[in-house]
Amino acid sequence: MKKLLLSTIVASAVALAGTTNQAFAETPEFDYLQVSHANLDYDAGGDLDGFEVKWNHELTDSLYLNVDYTNFAESGAKVESTALGLGFMSDVSDSSTFFAQLDWINAENSFGFDDDGYRASVGVRSMLTKEFEGKLAYEYTDVGDDDMSVFVVGGAYNINKNIALTLDFKKESDFDQTMFGVRYNF
Repeated sequence: MKKLLLSTIVASAVALAGTTNQAFAETPEFDYLQVSHANLDYDAGGDLDGFEVKWNHELTDSLYLNVDYTNFAESGAKVESTALGLGFMSDVSDSSTFFAQLDWINAENSFGFDDDGYRASVGVRSMLTKEFEGKLAYEYTDVGDDDMSVFVVGGAYNINKNIALTLDFKKESDFDQTMFGVRYNF
């Protein structure tokens, strides 16, 4: 089932890459700092607000560093994660970039869970117009005895060359996560 879902994401990403406006001849930036308000909504009940800070830094034309920290806290409940990883990026058109990323991740919560693991991500980011960027991705996370498959749909509106407003939606079988933020492209 996971292979079928991953195949669907990859096929959708390729379709997205092929439908973007080729006239811009510009691909998304992978050298940025992003700060987002985040909301975590559990299907079993429960809603946590928090924030995410994410930094990507291009090391070469095809490699980038990823660092991110996410913190949700409300009414004594707390969920947080820290990730450090390396990503590979490759242009698939004049306006789209495929990426694959592998992160070490530490996750903990206020109920005594504190463990390390990894997150593997694949996806496509595309400049749909000069101002609008779209993103489709699949993330697989394995921390401790828990693993999860997450589907990501996101976008950004570039106010200018350096500043963008971002919106990401993540869906897993047990929760939904929505993030709205500001990104500074270096």
